[in-house]
Amino acid sequence: MENITWDEFEKVEIRVGTIIEVNDFPEAIKPAYQVKIDMGEKIGLKQSSAQITKLYSKNDYIYLGLENSGCYITTQNEIINYVPDETIFPIEESETFYAIADGFTVYNIQHDNDRLLLSCGSDGVLIYEWDDQSNIPPSLIAHVTSSYAYRAKIYNGSHLMISTKNGIEVYHIGG
Repeated sequence: MENITWDEFEKVEIRVGTIIEVNDFPEAIKPAYQVKIDMGEKIGLKQSSAQITKLYSKNDYIYLGLENSGCYITTQNEIINYVPDETIFPIEESETFYAIADGFTVYNIQHDNDRLLLSCGSDGVLIYEWDDQSNIPPSLIAHVTSSYAYRAKIYNGSHLMISTKNGIEVYHIGG
């Protein structure tokens, strides 16, 4: 890849847009969202795809895994409105705030459809049922003990795969 000259760089237009809509993109080869972006009056609305599903949640929630304090769930809006000079993070005062898995150290969090998977190292994986579109807090439905759990994911709706220090462990869940 060649570098461009300063004269060429000065011709580049750099613009910032606001994502106004995010949808799943199941047809994508790699996990991605379909996004609608407002680029302002001059350009208008644009559509694109973004491979950011591991970094951002389309449901406006932020999941915070904590040492010995479980998991906090709040809206991204509350994080955006956070005032850095305050010494205490104000998420407990959020409009939407859930504290789950108290007493566990949560290393990884996966939200997959109506399941919330908390990987808790030597404590295995906690599985919660949660519809993020309702105002009902997550409900613990299973605690799977495994060797040290780094990350968990549900495949084909009924297989729990856990990445552990000993390799991949697979469990059948459901009826």
